[in-house]
Amino acid sequence: MRCTWPAVILVLVGSSACASASWSQDITLADLAGRKIEMGSSETRVARVKNIARNQTATFSTHITLAADSSYKLVNTIRVNDEKTGVDKRSFTVSGKLGQPVDFRDGKQVVLIEDGIVVWLRTLHEGGHKVRVAFKRTPEGLTCEAAGGYAQEVGVGKTTSASTTSGNLVEIFNVKNQGRYCRVVPSG
Repeated sequence: MRCTWPAVILVLVGSSACASASWSQDITLADLAGRKIEMGSSETRVARVKNIARNQTATFSTHITLAADSSYKLVNTIRVNDEKTGVDKRSFTVSGKLGQPVDFRDGKQVVLIEDGIVVWLRTLHEGGHKVRVAFKRTPEGLTCEAAGGYAQEVGVGKTTSASTTSGNLVEIFNVKNQGRYCRVVPSG
């Protein structure tokens, strides 16, 4: 299987997010139009804010709804449980066209379909995040598998994001995935 990344936003390196070779590669926008991809993950991590490191558990829920005209709507919700500041939950919504970068939080993002796989690339203040969603046809319909995570920016070597609550830069490291889910449902 080919696992390439177009230079749409910036060059990112990090954990491989290639889909399993057993997953179907013949999925097109026509198969996904009018459907919502619901995916989520949970992770433990260390976040450094103002040179103070603290343990966090973060839960992400992302929904991508695709339309036949190549438009999409993405809703990303994050819930962070920080050992020092408690629980914070926030949600972000963005719309765009497949393959065209748009502003998102402290950077840019792009959603595209590459070799039958939906790819979500996002830049942070430093580094980025990438997710690949592969699909399989079953008698019950389409199923999906999501893989991905944070990526370091070439030449920077770390991943930082601007906090949406305080505006402080947050360095994210020691990330350990605690689980993922993915499903395809009718939109609406």
